[in-house]
Amino acid sequence: MLHVRHEAGTSSVVFRFEGSLDGLSADALAATVALTPPTATVVINLCEAIFAGDGALARLAQALAATGRLVLFQGLRGRQKRVVEQLKGALHAPATLSSMRTGVE
Repeated sequence: MLHVRHEAGTSSVVFRFEGSLDGLSADALAATVALTPPTATVVINLCEAIFAGDGALARLAQALAATGRLVLFQGLRGRQKRVVEQLKGALHAPATLSSMRTGVE
């Protein structure tokens, strides 16, 4: 399930994903993010996501990096953080993809 919230007084849009993150849901989430204003900071909250594998997260991160938007990930665990960090280097997009610390680790 996907929950979307625009934070009042900011240019942030928070996408909170719950459930299994697989290739299809990664594509759907990326397509939804593409509809946000280009100047918005996009926060992808994956605290409640169940990862079907690293491939879905990599697919999502690549699609989001291609948008050129600032994308912040919340709720990534050790292995998922490393996947995003490796993609940042490979895509030469360090300013576009970041992981954020949250109270849930």
